[in-house]
Formats: sequence, structure tokens, C-alpha cells
Amino acid sequence: RASAAHAIKDILGANPGPYDYLPYFYSRVFTLSWQFWGKAAGEVVHFGDYEGGKFGAYWVEGGKVVGVFLESASPEDQAGAKAVAAARPAAPTTLSTTSPAALAASLSKV
Repeated sequence: RASAAHAIKDILGANPGPYDYLPYFYSRVFTLSWQFWGKAAGEVVHFGDYEGGKFGAYWVEGGKVVGVFLESASPEDQAGAKAVAAARPAAPTTLSTTSPAALAASLSKV
């Protein structure tokens, strides 16, 4: 949708600037609802509560978080995952115990 809107603005001469693309995939099947932002490359670091059904993973490449996967996440973690994947921050040593919302919040404090 964003790419179509960007193309229309360009066609109409609105000069929208460069297109900033962040890969995003999702699926909803029965009680499962997963989302992924960014790039699936590098080392995988898991986090969350597997038994409770709310978990995810970070992809770390070159010391930076480049992708985030979520299963049954809160709206705050969904927004955080998108922000983290877009920012590609340095991966903290506490990544396996840090939610996407908390990691995104730490980006604004730097």
C-alpha cells in the first residue's frame, strides 16, 4: 500500500523523495498470529514465553539487530519490532530477555 501511494505521488509530480522500504510479512491462522519485520539474516536470538504462546526472535547480523519475528504480540511490541527493524540498532547483550517495545524505547534514550 505504501509503495502504491508513493508511486502515485511521484506520478502526480508531488516529489515524495526516496522510497524507504522495510520488509514486512504476516500470517493469521486459527490462534496463531505471527509478524516479521526486516531481514532474516545472521544469528537468531530467541526471547519470550513459549509455553504462554507469546515469543519471538531477533536476527543479528554484524552486531546489529536486522530483523524481528513475533508470535501473538501486544500492539506495543508490534510497534517496537517495526521501529527496531527499521533502526537496525546495535544488539545489546541482554537481547534474549528484552522485548521489542523495551528495545525500541531504549533507542529514543540514546
